[in-house]
Amino acid sequence: MQLTKREQDVLALTGLGMRCEDIADRLGISVYTVRKHRSNLQEKLGRHGTAQLVAHAVKASRIAPLPQADARGVATLSRREHEILELVAAGLTCKEAARQLGISPATARKHRERLMRKLDAHHVADLARAVQALRQERPPAIR
Repeated sequence: MQLTKREQDVLALTGLGMRCEDIADRLGISVYTVRKHRSNLQEKLGRHGTAQLVAHAVKASRIAPLPQADARGVATLSRREHEILELVAAGLTCKEAARQLGISPATARKHRERLMRKLDAHHVADLARAVQALRQERPPAIR
């Protein structure tokens, strides 16, 4: 499976947490074209949704880890927040993570909100990048 240069660009920018509108502005293409590239990427990569594209981009090392993955923030995470972090970084939505953990979607969203605050993340993509950085710093801690 070969990705075009434009698909690689869209995947990388998606992995940074950029919205379709921002990617379109950055690449000088229409929002419709960005959505079509994302759709093609999902089909080619066997992914479903933006969260899984972000996870793929991070795992494929197309995206650099977050440099500010703060050890103090990670130290304050609860066991459940660690579980949510892993699942969201793997590309699951809050609803899917909630279903897997046997909790309500609202609870999963609240855990994700706390995670983002504690890790100073602005997008779900930042959470995936934080996990990558933490794995590089402390291999046994988050795996």
